[in-house]
Amino acid sequence: MKIGIISANTRLYSTRRLREACRKAGHDVRFLHPKKCAVRWTASGTSLAHGNLVIDGVEAVIPRIGSSLIHSGLVALRHFEYQGIPTANSAHSIALCRDKVACLQHLASHQIPIPPTVVVDAADQLEESVDQLGGFPLILKIAHGAQGIGVIKVGAMDQLRTTVETLWHLGEHLILQRFVEESEGRDLRLLVVGDRVIAAMERSSAEGDFRSNIHCGGTGRTFRPDEELTALAIEATRAVGLGVAGVDILMTRSGPAILEINSSPGLEGIESATGRNLARSIVRYTESLSAS
Repeated sequence: MKIGIISANTRLYSTRRLREACRKAGHDVRFLHPKKCAVRWTASGTSLAHGNLVIDGVEAVIPRIGSSLIHSGLVALRHFEYQGIPTANSAHSIALCRDKVACLQHLASHQIPIPPTVVVDAADQLEESVDQLGGFPLILKIAHGAQGIGVIKVGAMDQLRTTVETLWHLGEHLILQRFVEESEGRDLRLLVVGDRVIAAMERSSAEGDFRSNIHCGGTGRTFRPDEELTALAIEATRAVGLGVAGVDILMTRSGPAILEINSSPGLEGIESATGRNLARSIVRYTESLSAS
């Protein structure tokens, strides 16, 4: 089978592991850099070129689209979708999960628990928003951040005003969330592939940081989720329409809540924590899409 991997960096751990898993399974791999892809519509039909090479014969696609290249990555991915070629994650679902506001709205509409959250669009909303969330400290997030970037803990109104005014000036859309003190810098990452949770880890923040992201210095250890957490992660993944997802869950006094859903979950931290070949599971799932 010829599998296309949409990725901007072939040297990244996750991309390398997927390539290795594809090749060990006997597949031909084609890397597609979003910025090098050109979709063309001519009288003879639709085509996609990568540099000077027209790409054809791809039978399945694994998208690894980072936030910085979301537009060009989705253009390339939609080309394959419109050709009827199966993809591990759809362009629509990736776009939904890249926007924290849209994703939280979608989850809430499906009665899936999320942390108390307020969208902040105007300075005169700040005091009321803080009151609605129970006061400081609070977590301020940019709507399109990733890997813990753009996540700020704020402890006072003057800090909040200064920070949001700066971010608004830069064109960012913002949300405020209740700071879940009882989590103590910990959350859970469950990796969902198809209709199964295939791995899970508990992430802990580095000393002096509240963010548990591995990219921010956090650490992970293997974790066995119970039936409630497993069902919640699968339900959330189905709600947003992903086939492969990293589901981040925060444990609160009122129960588990979905913090975020990642459509291109990193494999290094969770493979290291669990000792499992998770790239192989993603490739097998992609194979099953083509078979169906």
